[in-house]
Amino acid sequence: MNRRVVVTGLGVISSLGNTVKENWKNLTEGISGISPLALLPSPSFPVKTAGGIKHFKPADHGIQPKSLKVMNTTIQYAIAASNFAVEDANISRNEYADREIGLSFGVNGIQYAAEEGFLALYEAINKDLRNYMSGDNMTAGAPIKINDPGLAVHPLWPLSVLANMSLCHIAIHHNFQGPNLAFSSIDAAGSQAIGEAYRSILQGMGDIYVAGGGYALNTIDILSLSSMDMLSKKQEAVRPFDRLRDGCVPGEGAAVLIIEEMSHALKRGAPIYAEIAGYGSFFNGLSDACDNGNSSTDCQAMQECMSRALSDASLDPASIDYINADGKGTVQSDRLEAQALHHMFGREVPVSTSKPLTGHMLAANGAFQALSTVLSIKHGIIPPTINCLDQDPQCDIAVVKNALKKQIKYAISNTFGFSGEHTSLVFKHYNQ
Repeated sequence: MNRRVVVTGLGVISSLGNTVKENWKNLTEGISGISPLALLPSPSFPVKTAGGIKHFKPADHGIQPKSLKVMNTTIQYAIAASNFAVEDANISRNEYADREIGLSFGVNGIQYAAEEGFLALYEAINKDLRNYMSGDNMTAGAPIKINDPGLAVHPLWPLSVLANMSLCHIAIHHNFQGPNLAFSSIDAAGSQAIGEAYRSILQGMGDIYVAGGGYALNTIDILSLSSMDMLSKKQEAVRPFDRLRDGCVPGEGAAVLIIEEMSHALKRGAPIYAEIAGYGSFFNGLSDACDNGNSSTDCQAMQECMSRALSDASLDPASIDYINADGKGTVQSDRLEAQALHHMFGREVPVSTSKPLTGHMLAANGAFQALSTVLSIKHGIIPPTINCLDQDPQCDIAVVKNALKKQIKYAISNTFGFSGEHTSLVFKHYNQ
């Protein structure tokens, strides 16, 4: 079965803007969306800046007020991005059978914030935590408002935090009844969701998938990343491949691609942005989250992941014109990635990353990179990697520091996960 898979629609919402046009403009102009953190502006909180979304109103995206009772912010972002993508792909309810369109989405596992978990416990023990505190803590006096009705947990709260709820709400919103796949492989989730949807179409298990990832800033995740020393202590900028890099900054958003079997897309006259040519996924069995993994093993795992994607596309490394790098901004991860890229592609292939502009969007990150790569191929522009001012000699790759016009036939987008789960996607300039 000779099937080809193309991208026919894009939708995104991030700190760079609430439309594809805004995001692309800010990406290519190197305008950062990172700003003071509004999530929990406390002097004791370890993070002061983030790539937070601004001016988002659920009602603008067809989300009814009563639905917000069962929708956390991640779900709202996912619906917004999917709405944009479906509209961009010119998909009309009159044109497809209910079971024709599948969903494949990357999410961040069980999605509740520290405050929500605290309130759930507070409710479960009859709103009086002092009964469960030690004598020393009790004498100190716990600042608990025992009978405050505003601290009650909504009965439907569990339905807003489950990993698959973004997919459920997108499916309900559009009446999509095809395959429904959720991935929670942390930062590899969004790109993995796209890759597995691509593979499903190749294998004849559907013709259209809504694929991507979503993530909203979360206190638990921020505290976890901070405790693992992954976040920048300077908190002023992400500096991928720079000598002064010291970690990433959290970000949020959602990115969605409509991917479709090519003949199906042509038959309905859909716009085509690019073709997906290959996909590779690899788990190295180690975590680089604390920057203390086995260097040679991690580097080999990244190379293996890219090799699988190139093999799937029937390409050799010399065919790649652009690399959209993971570029976390941590000391070890950037060094290992740069070594893997240098070994695979040499020093001439242009490399860039969007994390200094958006922050690390976790489950949405791979999907955002995929969307950015597709736009680069479509428009022939490679966005700049800002903040790489003094490139580390151990990161011997061609980092693009100013927007670069370049005809791109093949590009690879890499997501090298905190947990050692890696994903690479190869995109191709569309040629019928």
